[in-house]
Amino acid sequence: MVLNQNFSSAATAQGGESLISKACKESRNPDLCKSTLETDMLTKKAESYNRLCRVAMVVAISKIKKRYDNALYALNMTAIILAFDEKNYYEAYHAVSIAGHCATACNDVCNEGGLTMFQQHNNNEIYVSTIVVQSLLIKLVPANQL
Repeated sequence: MVLNQNFSSAATAQGGESLISKACKESRNPDLCKSTLETDMLTKKAESYNRLCRVAMVVAISKIKKRYDNALYALNMTAIILAFDEKNYYEAYHAVSIAGHCATACNDVCNEGGLTMFQQHNNNEIYVSTIVVQSLLIKLVPANQL
């Protein structure tokens, strides 16, 4: 059973609370979730919780396209196409987790070769994006798979 099908555009009208605010309220880091999602026009236009999750994954992909082929594959092929679109939210959650770990592993491993401060910042931004997506996706994972 999916736990949060009650997130919809109709929910945004209740008390004037936006879908993003409502979705991020119970995430691991509500302020980070909200500030990350509210800066992107695609996520601001999402009309349902499921759509917000999917758009958040696409936004995360756009942040990693330039440098992280493994993370990109994990998000694009595994998380979105093979998992999320097939309603296998558990697998989507784990694929997003792998993508985030690719970025942090690069910071750890590549630091020996001397990453620039800009590169480290990008890796941290990618990791933060994946944390936000995970905090949204976990609500779609059926309770018997947690």
